[in-house]
Amino acid sequence: MFARMFTIEGRREQLDEFSRLGEEKVVPALQRLDGFEGLLVLANHQNGHMLIVTFWQSEEAMCGSEEASHWFRAFGAKVAGGEVTGVERYEVVYSETENNAASVGAQGHGFLGGR
Repeated sequence: MFARMFTIEGRREQLDEFSRLGEEKVVPALQRLDGFEGLLVLANHQNGHMLIVTFWQSEEAMCGSEEASHWFRAFGAKVAGGEVTGVERYEVVYSETENNAASVGAQGHGFLGGR
């Protein structure tokens, strides 16, 4: 499995809109891409910074999604009222979770925990 990680320095007051549009538009589009395995979105509600990680079945699938991923990053940064501050790619060498279907946030609501 491979992962593409990017950071957005956004505006904290726009995180709800980022969450809504991410859930409605970005996630369904990602799910249509070949080799897409999952998504992790971390948000700091104090400063509006986000860390987004997409998971891919193979390095080829990750590379094949570069053009679409560029658009998703630009769209996400615009909605968040900020900018993409970094993009990195990794091979996942170990992963473990208690619940593989952890798409619901800590408070049990939606894309960013429903804050």
